[in-house]
Amino acid sequence: MYKVRGKEKAGALPKAQPWGWLLTQHTGRAEAEVLFVRKLQDVVAEEQGDVCLEVEVSHEAAEVQWLKQGILLQPGSKYLLQESGCRRTLTICCLGPADRGTYRCESLHDRTQAKLHVEPRKVSIRTPLADVETFEKETATFHLELSHPGVTGVWTRDGIRVKPSSTCRISATGCRHSLTLERLALEDSGTVTFTADTLRCSAHLHVRGTVPGAGWGACGTGVV
Repeated sequence: MYKVRGKEKAGALPKAQPWGWLLTQHTGRAEAEVLFVRKLQDVVAEEQGDVCLEVEVSHEAAEVQWLKQGILLQPGSKYLLQESGCRRTLTICCLGPADRGTYRCESLHDRTQAKLHVEPRKVSIRTPLADVETFEKETATFHLELSHPGVTGVWTRDGIRVKPSSTCRISATGCRHSLTLERLALEDSGTVTFTADTLRCSAHLHVRGTVPGAGWGACGTGVV
């Protein structure tokens, strides 16, 4: 089966080209049509994450361009355009509501498009807080792990927000959050709570006192 392209002189037989090839007007040479072997699919992704749109073209030298709502996309910190063999990918970074819409990948001979839906991220607690029991003048650390990195949280103790100080350290690394309280006193006992987005997790801190002369080790201290 053959496809015919271009104008032919009167009385001459038309030049036939195999399917998937075009005869260019300027050079008269046959060039491969760029067709999409694997087309775009609709995608649902979460806010603040990245998403990769992928197609596969009919040959490795194919050139394509990416558009959103008909506007040509340029590579940069927001959009990463990559190719590997016949694969062509568009990575959209740090998604937000404005990234919703229709994305299209096209060549001179073919096109494919799909919709990107961006949903609010659904943060959950992987490892909850645990109760801590310790002694006065000692240190207590509360650990929590969330499902997503980069979540901003707030620590409170008995409803009062905890702020970093010489006796209080707050850290967040990836999905892990921790609160460390040093040089504890009996009155530090209470409820420690971590909140982020719509999440809330609490644990109890119990600080026990020591009593001199209770026969606890060489120092002669005991526990209340």
